[in-house]
Amino acid sequence: MNITVSALEVPTPDSFQKWLRTPRLAKCGVLFTPSEPMWWPNRSARNAINWQAAIRCVPLDWQQWLHAALAYRMSEAAQGTTGLAASILSRAAQVGLNPLNEEHLVDLRERFNMGEFSTLIGFMAFWQACESLEKRPSKALIEAYTSLPKKKRPQNDVILRLDPEQGPFMQVEQDALHQWAHEQFCHGNLDAERYLYLRLAMIYGQRVSQLCMTVFDDFIKTERGYFFRIFWTKQKTDDAGWRAAYETFNLDLNS
Repeated sequence: MNITVSALEVPTPDSFQKWLRTPRLAKCGVLFTPSEPMWWPNRSARNAINWQAAIRCVPLDWQQWLHAALAYRMSEAAQGTTGLAASILSRAAQVGLNPLNEEHLVDLRERFNMGEFSTLIGFMAFWQACESLEKRPSKALIEAYTSLPKKKRPQNDVILRLDPEQGPFMQVEQDALHQWAHEQFCHGNLDAERYLYLRLAMIYGQRVSQLCMTVFDDFIKTERGYFFRIFWTKQKTDDAGWRAAYETFNLDLNS
């Protein structure tokens, strides 16, 4: 193994070609040369790395810097990790997506699965932090990557799947459940506590603080039926405090 001093130097516009022709040490402990068309220092890895296809995803004046960033990444990460990043960049290039363009981030997220997009974020963050390179992604771009909401898994999202057994209930289903609960309550098949809890959970279930302010006396029985007194939570635009303002909720659907 023979690592020259030039392999430790940082690339500059004047020395770039010499830097690329200098063998470097990969993470696996084997030398590779960045200028070679394919990288495969770790022969136990399934595939070689095609950096030429990967760098086409960025404008021409950025391509040599992305090339160098991938070479530096080979020294820091396993060949499979770098290969996956190169594969993602290659596929982005095929559909005209530029990972340096903030306007393309949503399309990149939707194009790749969650694991692949996380790999892309990891590589872009590595490139930005690589002080040996003169041209790097901006910190603002990396912040945009990391702050982008994660893509939901459709198979695990009950809203996207509209699964009737896991919810959420559509409005017609909520109306039917309300009507059924009211009929069962009127016929004595559903006690007042369970009926009240069901109605509150369906109507005010998202406002936990309102349920926390409830006391037994807020459930009222009158000649006109059953009512429930529910208190407002404190709002930014008013002075409502703990049990300071309330509204009365009629539990009788027929009223």
